[in-house]
Amino acid sequence: MTQLHSIQAPLDSQQIAHYLGDALHQLRHFEVFGEIDSTNDWALQQCIDNRPLPVACCAEAQRHGRGRRGRFWASPRSSNIYLSLAWPFRRPLAELGSLALVAGISVARTLSAYGVLAKLKWPNDVLVEGGKIAGVLIESRIRLGRASEMIIGVGLNVAMPVAEGRLIDQRWTDLLSVYSGEQGLERNRLVAELLYHMMDHCRIFDEQGFAAFRSEWDRLDLCRGRVVEVRQDDKCWIGEARGIDDQGALVVQTEQGERAFNAAEVNLRI
Repeated sequence: MTQLHSIQAPLDSQQIAHYLGDALHQLRHFEVFGEIDSTNDWALQQCIDNRPLPVACCAEAQRHGRGRRGRFWASPRSSNIYLSLAWPFRRPLAELGSLALVAGISVARTLSAYGVLAKLKWPNDVLVEGGKIAGVLIESRIRLGRASEMIIGVGLNVAMPVAEGRLIDQRWTDLLSVYSGEQGLERNRLVAELLYHMMDHCRIFDEQGFAAFRSEWDRLDLCRGRVVEVRQDDKCWIGEARGIDDQGALVVQTEQGERAFNAAEVNLRI
């Protein structure tokens, strides 16, 4: 069986459960869909319906896959990973601003097991060799007097078809293009490994906060020390990225002084 055929083998809940092992018991429910509008929408609906958390799902294809700020996310069938996890945090919403950064670290750790070295571009992009290989979408549901229910969606390009890739408006790559090891690439195993790291990191983040991940983020930070263009609403700033603060905001030294951005669009200047 060729590597591509192995990647395109159907997602199988029993296979994923096998690879997860005892970690599966952390989930109250896990589901695999052939096709779905959006894995994040499904996870959010579980919160709305007051289902016990945490829950997770993945899908072969998404009809309306989306990225940050509602942007289109290419979601062709049997090619990539579309995975969402709904997790109840004890920490208040105000302390969860760096969750997207933690999820990016989960992706980077998963890829590192295959010898693929990823970098993280604030706030939610995972890049390999300059091409975007994965993205993170964080959504939330807050219930008065209860935990902050966070939905963590990850789209990971594994074997993006060329035709679908033409619809993407930025430089991208996939795991099949950058992996050079002998270990076979199998999406069921990849889903399990990624989900394991996401759950483990959610638990640690809830207990210890972002401080537990700070050094790893600094090591993987693609922007730090480079000139960036930051767009927020109708304004634009240019300056040197100085890393992030304790809340996960991007710190940039501009001509007007040092600024911290909690939500913005960031581009690296060449």
